[in-house]
Parts: sequence; structure tokens; C-alpha cells
Amino acid sequence: MSDEVELSDNSSSGSGDYEVIPMGPVRKLENRIKKLEKQQVSGGGASSSELVSDIMDIMKSNQKIVNDMVQSTSRLHNSVETLITKMDNVSDQMSGFMELLKEASETSLEEDVSQNINQSIVNPISEGMQSLQETNKQMLQGLGKIDKSLNQLDKRMKRLSGSNRNTKKKRRPSTSRRRSKGD
Repeated sequence: MSDEVELSDNSSSGSGDYEVIPMGPVRKLENRIKKLEKQQVSGGGASSSELVSDIMDIMKSNQKIVNDMVQSTSRLHNSVETLITKMDNVSDQMSGFMELLKEASETSLEEDVSQNINQSIVNPISEGMQSLQETNKQMLQGLGKIDKSLNQLDKRMKRLSGSNRNTKKKRRPSTSRRRSKGD
């Protein structure tokens, strides 16, 4: 038996269905029919017992073809059912996978939003605070220098004012003496 298979359109029903037909037995029948036609045309005139025997062989071959077709159809039907079940499983698994992917993207989105907030808000504020802290340090240093300078200036002023008082006290008697002399 040959492994050849032909898909033929069952046009008599008009449904567009296809059948799997093993070609080996069909070709044997075609050859046998051609052989019988040749015998009839050549006038060999087969006897009626030979004719009945040939018809019986044709019927057996036809029955074998029908049995083979039924088995092929049954196997095909089982394969299609198995395929449908597997496709349902694949569909369910794909749905589960899509759900996992959706959850992962949402989690990733939350992390991205958190990173974006850090980058766009927290980081600039932190940098600004650091800059302010640096500026405050510089201002404190500057104020410390100013305080030191003011203290030094105050001390000098006190020294100068103290020396002025001393010189004024010393000058007053001398100025009064001058006046008394001049009077």
C-alpha cells in the first residue's frame, strides 16, 4: 500500500469539505477497470464467472478503500480534537502570560514614575539644599570675618577714644593755662 494521499473536493455535496483518500487502491481499481475495458473492446469476452470474480474483487477493493477512508477520517478527527484541546491550553497559557506581562509593566511603570520623581523633583531640591548649605557656610565665614573685623574696629575705636580722652584731659589744663596766660 502506497503512502500517497490526495485531497479532493467533495463537489457533489457542495459543502466544500475535503476527504483524505489513499491513492494506491484507487489506482489499482483504475488499472483493473482499464484492463476489463480492454478485454471487452478486444472481444476477448470474459466468461461470466470471471466477470463475477472481477466484480467481487472490485467490490472488495472498494470496501477496503471505504474502510481506509473511515480510518483516515477517524484519525484526522482525533488529531483535530487533540489540536483543538492543545490550542485551548496554549490560549489559556498566553492569557496568563499576558496578565503577567501586564503586571510586570505596571510594576516597572511604578518604578519608572518613582525614578522620574526622584530625578525631576527630589534630586533638584536636594541639589538646591546642598547649594544653599554651601552658600550658608560661605556666608557664615564671611559674617565671622566681618564680626572679627568689627571687633578689631571696636577695639581700635575704644583705644582711640580712650587715647582721645586722655589727650583731651591733658590738653584741657594746657588750654586753660593758655587762656589764663592770655587773659
